Amino acid sequence: MTAAKKKIAKFISLRHGLTMKEAEAIAASVFKCIGKQLACGEDVNITGFGKFSVSVSPERTVYVPATGKTAMKPETRRLRFRASKILKEKINSNNN
Repeated sequence: MTAAKKKIAKFISLRHGLTMKEAEAIAASVFKCIGKQLACGEDVNITGFGKFSVSVSPERTVYVPATGKTAMKPETRRLRFRASKILKEKINSNNN
């Protein structure tokens, strides 16, 4: 578990009176659920936080400068995040 997950788990633990083990399990299951939804190509919208989505770049022809030839670049999927207005306002406010 990374430091960021541990911080989230600690916050959950303190806020809801759970053990760290229970809080870590909750945090892990939330992230696993978000990952599964995105892997299926579905958007994940968390009200007040933002929207995670997957965008697809289609297969295309690219120029390779090293060889001077063209090659096909396969279709790629990219993760996108768009912060909600509430989160943007919170980040930009002076009283975090």
